[in-house]
Amino acid sequence: LQQLLKNCGIHKDNIKNMVNYASNNHYNKACSIFFDCMHKLPEGGLGEFITHPNEYFDESRKLYSRSSSKK
Repeated sequence: LQQLLKNCGIHKDNIKNMVNYASNNHYNKACSIFFDCMHKLPEGGLGEFITHPNEYFDESRKLYSRSSSKK
């Protein structure tokens, strides 16, 4: 997992936090950190935890739509 996250370009501190959360069954927190990293948001930038894969997709589309409309 750590190598995969590193290959995604995620900072080692974020990787450490994600692995720690996932190891302690806090998958929503780990996923939310991943979301923030992949969307170049500050930690907690979404303002809520991702709790379902569909939510990850929906929030990604919202961010993409906002950034596309600014161009």
